[in-house]
Amino acid sequence: MKKLLIAFAATAVGSAAIAGSPEPALPDQVVMAPVAFNWTGAYAGAQIGYLDSDLGLNGENLNNNNLMSSSAIDASGLVGGIYGGYNWHRAGNMVFGIEGEVNFSDADKSGPGFPGPSFGFLRNGIKSEVDYTAALRGRVGYAMDRTLLYVAGGLTMADISLDGTAIGGSGPFNITETMTGWTLGAGVEHAFTQNWVGRLDYRYSDLGSDSFDFVSGGGDPHRFNLDAETHEIKVGVAYKF
Repeated sequence: MKKLLIAFAATAVGSAAIAGSPEPALPDQVVMAPVAFNWTGAYAGAQIGYLDSDLGLNGENLNNNNLMSSSAIDASGLVGGIYGGYNWHRAGNMVFGIEGEVNFSDADKSGPGFPGPSFGFLRNGIKSEVDYTAALRGRVGYAMDRTLLYVAGGLTMADISLDGTAIGGSGPFNITETMTGWTLGAGVEHAFTQNWVGRLDYRYSDLGSDSFDFVSGGGDPHRFNLDAETHEIKVGVAYKF
């Protein structure tokens, strides 16, 4: 009986000791660091914004070499369209990409035309319009997780129309020029989710010069030279595939 009591007491003391001892340490839990956003992949979106142009029109009467120039025909207005491309997110923060866009515009402006009297068959005014713009650009960006800062440059084109009211029976003056050149810009993008990316983009385009001929109703041949530059600032939303 005495031995039984001693065994019982020993068991009770051992159980209490075990109950009071700290719990055995568990293996350290692995804390997963948040995965940085990866910009690699294709995307397509829509954008809208504002276009402002710098247009210069110079004319020459080829019969008498009379020269004149028209100012105040710098078209401006809304612009909007679609864009898409592909990004490669390299190791670290660098992102490289290629992108294309097409935009339609209602940018226009009515100017005074050419002053008279010696070169005045268009003195009733000229209206300019930028009908559409397009670009193919390469991009280089710096990624800060879900935010991307980038610069972009490449080739551009624009369709520019000139409409004038000729006097003296000269008939309508309707010219449409598709001009090409180079473009350079910059912007910022932010990924709101894994798939939806918003952006703010600025693009400057130098479209160079185009020359065209026009014969007035009086039979005088004229040669015109159009210089064009555009500035576009747009906001857009794209889906990243």
